[in-house]
Amino acid sequence: MGRLAKTDRLDALTLATFAERIKPEPRPLPEPCILELAALATHRRRLIRMITAELNGRRTATPPFKKQINMHVALMREQVKQIDQQMKRLIDARQPLRELSTLLRSVPGIG
Repeated sequence: MGRLAKTDRLDALTLATFAERIKPEPRPLPEPCILELAALATHRRRLIRMITAELNGRRTATPPFKKQINMHVALMREQVKQIDQQMKRLIDARQPLRELSTLLRSVPGIG
């Protein structure tokens, strides 16, 4: 729209103009169980990245630090297991998630 300034007022005006001109179709918010599952998956991915970083750093660490890294990796792996269990319980307890899980697992290469 040719505006280079970055302020809340201009942002609000830009969004209002967009909505007025484009008229996007309103979409409902995802169900709370889906948001919870997404949050668990995000945290799990973070833990996996941290485990990878620790294991990569362990290669050049001195022996005392290797022991600390091993303990940290073990703790994070336990947290990943707990998150996996939480995710399974959540999926098993909620119909929309069970249906989505069944659908995804039916696709070769995903399950």
